[in-house]
Order: sequence, then structure tokens, then C-alpha cells
Amino acid sequence: RFTGPVPTALWLSGRSFADPLGRGHEALPQLDDAIAGLVAENDPTQIIRIAIAAVYVDRLGGCRAALWRVVNDGRAGGAVGSAMQALLLLGQDDLLTGQWTEADELLREGVGLCEANGYELFAWPGRYFLAVLAALRGDFERAEAIADSMVQWALPRRVRAAVEYAAHARTLV
Repeated sequence: RFTGPVPTALWLSGRSFADPLGRGHEALPQLDDAIAGLVAENDPTQIIRIAIAAVYVDRLGGCRAALWRVVNDGRAGGAVGSAMQALLLLGQDDLLTGQWTEADELLREGVGLCEANGYELFAWPGRYFLAVLAALRGDFERAEAIADSMVQWALPRRVRAAVEYAAHARTLV
């Protein structure tokens, strides 16, 4: 049983990611401080954790410079697992802010890294964003194909969230 203090990134995610509407506001001052602190942060795991906490409270843009450091480190042979996640987070931010060309490039690179390194669990969020992007661009056939591949992967593994995300992409179609 864990009785120590809760790490900051976990506390932030417990409010801003897990419950953004109910408790997200509680985390905003600390989250803003944590994002500001990313300028001096070199630990890719910490950068990814803070960025994940920022996703659902519209603070991901403040993490971009740190996420790019993680991507560049991974491209240079560093923490590839973290670089995959950073690419997908940057792609998600680009998708949500209308930078669709860059979103497509980053998401494809991130999913490709996941596939090449056997990180299928990391790949499905990237596939989801690619399916959403395809649907928004009117490429319904591609969106459906990506959603189908997500479901085919997720059902035997009981990854229900991936099935639900595929349903969202199909709804956009």
C-alpha cells in the first residue's frame, strides 16, 4: 500500500486528465507552474506526464517546446518510447488547432514508430486522431479503414476505449 506523497504529475492528471470538468480547475495553478517549469526539464517521462495532464484543459500548446525536445532526442537515438508519445501529443495539438498538414505528418511518424518498435498500445490513439483527421478532411474511406483496423486490433484484447474512439471517428464520417 502506497502511503507516500503523490507525485505532482500524477496529482495533476488525476484532476485535469481524469476529471477535467469536475476537478480540472483545482489543478490549473499547479499545472500552469509545471508547464512553465518544462523549460528547464530534461526528463522525457516528466515532460510526457505533464503534457498528458495538459490535454483536456487546453494547456497542451504550452508544452510544445518541451515535447519537441523529446521528439528530437528520440530521433537522435534517445528515448524512442517517449518520442512516440510526444509525436502523438504534438499531432493531437495540431489537429485541435487546425494545423492539419503537420498533424498528419506527426501522427503518421508517431504511429510508424509505434509499429516499428512493437508499441501497439501506444499506436491506437494516433490511429484515432488520423481517422478523425481523415473524416474532417472528407476522406471517409480512409477514416473508416483506420477505424476498422482499430476495432480489429482492440476487440480481441478487450481494449474497449479504442473501440469507442473508433466509433467516434465513424460518427464524424
